[in-house]
This record gives sequence, C-alpha cells and structure tokens, in this order.
Amino acid sequence: MLMRLMAVMALAAGIGFGQSGSSAVFSQLFTQQSATGQSVIFANVRNLGITNHVIEWTVAGGPSGCTLLVESSLDAVSWSTASTNTCTTMGNVALTGTYMYLTVNLTAFTGGSSPNISVNYRGYLPGQGLPVRVTEGGTGSIVAFTPGSVPYAIAGGVYSQDNANFFWDFTNKRLCLLSNTCSNTLDVGGGKFYVTAAGLVGSREQTVTASSAGVVPMTVTGAASQTADLWRLKNSAGTVVARALAGGAIQPDSGVSATGRSRYATIPVGSVAYGSTGTNTTLVAGTIYWAEVYIPANITLTGVAVLNGATVGTDKWIVGLYATAGGAAVANSNLSGTASSGADAFQAIAFTATYAALGPARYWVAFQSNGTTDTLRTIAANTYIDVFTKSATGSFGTLPSLTVPTTFTADKGPVAYVY
Repeated sequence: MLMRLMAVMALAAGIGFGQSGSSAVFSQLFTQQSATGQSVIFANVRNLGITNHVIEWTVAGGPSGCTLLVESSLDAVSWSTASTNTCTTMGNVALTGTYMYLTVNLTAFTGGSSPNISVNYRGYLPGQGLPVRVTEGGTGSIVAFTPGSVPYAIAGGVYSQDNANFFWDFTNKRLCLLSNTCSNTLDVGGGKFYVTAAGLVGSREQTVTASSAGVVPMTVTGAASQTADLWRLKNSAGTVVARALAGGAIQPDSGVSATGRSRYATIPVGSVAYGSTGTNTTLVAGTIYWAEVYIPANITLTGVAVLNGATVGTDKWIVGLYATAGGAAVANSNLSGTASSGADAFQAIAFTATYAALGPARYWVAFQSNGTTDTLRTIAANTYIDVFTKSATGSFGTLPSLTVPTTFTADKGPVAYVY
C-alpha cells in the first residue's frame, strides 16, 4: 500500500504541478506484456479538477482475448469498476464525472504472439473538447496517424487521414495523390511529375479545360512594369522556340512552319516587263547593295536571284543574305563571283550551302559586282514605299557587316528574290 500511495503522490506532482498553466493532463498508466494485472500508477484526478477522462490503449502481438477494466477509488485501496472494455485491438473509452483516483486493471490477456498492451490516461478540464497531440493526428482523433499521413480537416474541424489517396513519402520526399506509392516528387494518379531547378516536369500531356464557355482556361499575369517574357516554350535541348514578350507580342523563335511560296522578292514582280522594272543601274566595283525582303514562314533557301540590267556577260556577281538585325552575312554565294548572264532577266545564284530561314521575319538581300560594265536592275525612286535600302563601299569578295538601314535610297536596293 505504501508503494501505491507513493506512486499516487508522484503522479499527482508530475501531472498537476509539473504542468501548471496547461489544462490538458497526460500520463502513461500501464504497459504489460503477456500477463494480467493492475496498474500501480493511479491518476489523482480530483485534486486537478479534471472531469473529462479518456483512457486509450494500443495493442501488439495479436491477443485473442483482452479485457481492460477502468477502475475508480476514493482512497486508492478499494476499487470499483467504472468501465469494462474489450482490448484485442487499439481503442479508447471516454468517461465524464468527478473521480478521486483512476487506474486500469487487465483481467484477461490470452493468445497472440508475445502480446503487449500499453494504456494512457488523458484528462481535460470542464467544457473542453479533446485536443490531441500532433503525433496522434491533431484535433478530434485519439488514434495515432499512419506514418506518411497528411492530416486534413473534415466536418466539425476534426482531423482525418486518407493514406490510399493522400500520402507523403518522407524518406524520398515525394507526395502521392490518388495513390500511396510515389515514383517522383509529385505523383497524381499515375501521371508523374517532379520538380527540378528548371521547374515542374511531367511524364504525361497536360490539358487545361474550361469548366464552362465563359471561363478562361489559363491566364498568365506579369508583374508591374514586367520586363521579362511572360512565358517561354523550349525544346528538349532547352532552346526557346517561342515566347510571349513582356508587352504581349508572340515571338516564334523557331519560326512558323507553314506551306507557302518558294520565292520571296524585294518588290512585287510581274506587273511590268523586266526590261522596264526599276532602274538600269551602272554599278561601282566592290560596293555592296542591300534591300530588305520579308519572309513570312520558315523556308530553306538555296540562293538569291537578281534581276540583271540591259548589259551582262563581262562582270561577276556575288549575292548574300543577312538576318533581321544585320551584322555578318548568314549565307553567301561563292566569293570568287559568278559570271553575269541573261540581260533583263533574273539570274539565280546559289549559296555555298542552303540556309534555313525562320519566318515571319525581315531579312536583307545583298549584291556585289567586281566591275562597272554590266548593269543591275535596282529599286527606283518613288516606286515602292515599303522597302529600306542602302549601299556601302567595299572590296570585291568580302561581305562587310550590315548596319540595318532605316530609310529608302533610290537605285541602291537590288530587284531580287530569295529561293
């Protein structure tokens, strides 16, 4: 009896004074392996003012028989049964009332393989609910959650779990939705995703569907004074193939793949006889002549055809192609030159290698002659208002860097087409 009273006193001190300022009291009353018996730990609940009592137990080893009595006493000597419980599986019982001491008595414990039962006491002041430790699932549940559970609130604010459909693999740092087996960082019903430094990666095609006709399926909103692109599309090599610029313009970095013409000219050709088109221009040896050409879709170019003037057969021609921003030529014919031929006719001069032009975009056709005898048809003054041209002195066989023109100069731009 002395041992029991000492235990009572120690427990009362531990849960009463040791937890002053906290309205919830917790104590482990009992751990028993293989045999029956009464706990030697008694909860002095009256002195603490506790009126809500929960006794909960966990069971291991699969016992086939288990009976647990919750007993009360006024003097910790004589005991009466307050609740009788079957305890072959994990469970709990809630008691409400004013008691002096509470303990548990295991009266039956049979079967199983090395069975074990642990019993805890939980007490709360009048008017309280059942706030439960986080390790056991949070508010409203006295059952320990399964490792990996992601708690969520259901009706009444009670916490719950759904391991079959909402699971955190804490070992591999993976989140499973609609399953509890994860192969990647985020797994949604077999459609696997993972996050890298480059962003979210998915193994399946993703579709965004509007819920009704008046709903915009997806919106991308930039920050105030946005300067970076609003979005980008990249190929498997990480190269940007298309983007929405900060101002909203769509830029197809890889061009537009479409069926279109096989030739694009510096000016419209065909309404006037070739011999009357533009100006029959006497050239300056080594000078390079440029005119813009608009290419509306992706095309693989073979070369440039220039419209020869009335005199040909003496000099040699070089043609080239410059990209939108100018700079160095992106394609050119043989730099030793090609003999001119065909008066008042287009002469096709091939590049040394084909060039994959991306459209829609503006390019620049270039022309150079090694002499001053033969003539070239150039875009005349007041003929066209939608083309920029320019010329620059140079040395035959060298195509200089182009500073893009912003004006039209008569008789400087070749009448030509890319093909």
